[in-house]
This record gives sequence, C-alpha cells and structure tokens, in this order.
Amino acid sequence: MKLTIDKEKCKSHKRCVETYPELFEVDADGKGNVKPEMVDVPEDFEMEAQSAANLCPAAAIEIEY
Repeated sequence: MKLTIDKEKCKSHKRCVETYPELFEVDADGKGNVKPEMVDVPEDFEMEAQSAANLCPAAAIEIEY
C-alpha cells in the first residue's frame, strides 16, 4: 500500500497530522505530508492510513494498492 497527498487538493486542514502524527507531518508550505518512512505503509498502519483518507475533507489523501 502506497500513501500520498495530492498537494493540489490539500487545503491545510491538518486533520491527518493531528489524528495520525505517526504517518503525517506538516511541510514547509503548511500542508500535510506523508512522512518519508511511511510512503510504503507498513502493514501495522494500513487501517490508520485508510481512516486518514476517509477523514480528509479535501479528499487529498490517496492510497494505491
């Protein structure tokens, strides 16, 4: 599972960072960013990644299986 954030869609709500700081961080532009070590989501964090995608009001979090 690969996790990304579409920077064009991201509106800087930061719900991903606030809810799942183990997966996301804030980048220099103030937008959510997937932590480099979490781009290829470890199996233990797949549920959190899916939940984060569901929580994003801008639908900016993308998951590729």
